[in-house]
Amino acid sequence: VLHSITFAYFTQPAHQDQYQGKDQVSKNLYRALPKAKRMETTIRDLAKQQEALKNDVRQLKAQIGQILEMLKSIGAETVVPPHAHPDEDSWSARILQLLEERLDALEGFKHTRFDTVDLCLFPGIVIPPNFELPTFEKYRGTSCPRSHLAMYCRKMTPYTHDDTLLIHFFQESLTGAALKWYLGLRREHIPTWRSLAESFLNQYKYNMDMAPDISQLQIMAKGEKKAFKEYSRRWKELATRIQPPLSDKEMVTMFIDTLRPPFYEKMVGNVSSNFVNLLLIGERVEVGMKKGRIVLEAATSHIGPTTAKKTKEQT
Repeated sequence: VLHSITFAYFTQPAHQDQYQGKDQVSKNLYRALPKAKRMETTIRDLAKQQEALKNDVRQLKAQIGQILEMLKSIGAETVVPPHAHPDEDSWSARILQLLEERLDALEGFKHTRFDTVDLCLFPGIVIPPNFELPTFEKYRGTSCPRSHLAMYCRKMTPYTHDDTLLIHFFQESLTGAALKWYLGLRREHIPTWRSLAESFLNQYKYNMDMAPDISQLQIMAKGEKKAFKEYSRRWKELATRIQPPLSDKEMVTMFIDTLRPPFYEKMVGNVSSNFVNLLLIGERVEVGMKKGRIVLEAATSHIGPTTAKKTKEQT
């Protein structure tokens, strides 16, 4: 007996450690599974559950139909409510119609709200285990769609042979109205990446057709809180889209006219400079303002000749 107790005492912890070790290994293996595989398994499970629900609804409809057929075959007396009109169908047929409408509505509700297979454009997509999603610049629907497609394809270069991956992850590069447009697509309308790209270009074609003109450059103005470098970059991007292209001298003159004091006063004499040198001067002016070496007293000098004349007469 003592030998048995001793044996049990020393062997039980070993078994417990063994089981605990197996549990820990299982947990580690589960954590090591790629997220894509777990997502794929979840989608398949949800699809099976949805199919089971559909089968239940079909069976219920069939059973109701059989019951009503039996009632008709045995000549069961139907009770017509007092408010029913004589020319209406039998009460049993009316019940069947209502039940069918109710079940169709229920089945349609499940189908449109919870059918994961229909909600996914490609339910059977297989994501590579080592796939890492690139960081995309989000498209809002206000810029050139062709440029966005080029950016997206270049970042997805290793997977350009896989249409399903390109279509599935295109939503990660969209936001706002563009993302809403993507979510409204139907699977049968975009079977290939080419069809999605063409649909995307057609949707936002107006952004390619609406080229900026010179008047848009002339009415731009730098805000007081906007950094000079950021404003000049945005202005230059718009200027490069003008057709026919502007010369460097034209851009310099036009850009200076959009500035406010003290930038205008400090840069108006540099019309002959190229645009790059002009940006360096503007950044120096901004640094001088931050250090307090350049004040806004010169702002009154950037006024029209008529206003200056009136001011002189008043003084």
